[in-house]
Amino acid sequence: MSARIYSVFVESKDNYSFWEKLWSTKVTPFHQREVCPFLLKNSSNLNFASPKRVFIPLCGKALELKWFYDQGFEVVGVDLISIPAEEFFKEHNLSFKIRELPWAKVYESSDQRIKIYVADIFSVEPEEVGKFDVIWGRADYTTVKIAEREKYSKLMKQLCKEKFLYFLCTLQFEVRVGRHDHPPRPLSHEETKKLYGDWCKVDLIEEEDGLKYYPEFKSSGVNTLRQSCFILTPK
Repeated sequence: MSARIYSVFVESKDNYSFWEKLWSTKVTPFHQREVCPFLLKNSSNLNFASPKRVFIPLCGKALELKWFYDQGFEVVGVDLISIPAEEFFKEHNLSFKIRELPWAKVYESSDQRIKIYVADIFSVEPEEVGKFDVIWGRADYTTVKIAEREKYSKLMKQLCKEKFLYFLCTLQFEVRVGRHDHPPRPLSHEETKKLYGDWCKVDLIEEEDGLKYYPEFKSSGVNTLRQSCFILTPK
């Protein structure tokens, strides 16, 4: 965690205020400025019949939202904060409307093919959002509390169709002894297999230097950062 992000974390009273402060002050080094190369290299796997649906949890204003939209997918994202949802639609010149649900505020494109639910991820109601052909998860586990990882993976299972493709990119780095459980959090290969191995075939497709995507890690003393990208499919 960079010094900038850590100072916000220390000052924040809860998870919501932490993320709201990061977005409102534009301290968002985790937001990538290009579509993930791993997704582009493996996009030939996205041969689903229409209507095809993708779920992007903890999405922020990820460029992959628009990329999947341009490929003809119905796109559903979830994020805790409304700022990135609104910025996403405005930055891509997409007209949108807002509606309220008991558990979420929904930002929805005029053609209804992109929806971003502003809500706690664990408030998601599967019967409302439906099931998905594809899940795109890049560094989402860096924000999930360690104690909630199993609950999170079980939610992803609930949201997958019988036939699915799950892209999962995780980060590995050393955590100093005694460090509190706060973002960003690493996720080992062993833990990934433990979380998903009972219902998915877990294939590690590539590993690369994560510092080229997340250079701010260097400022917190992380000299080695690995990004591991998996494709998960039904067993």
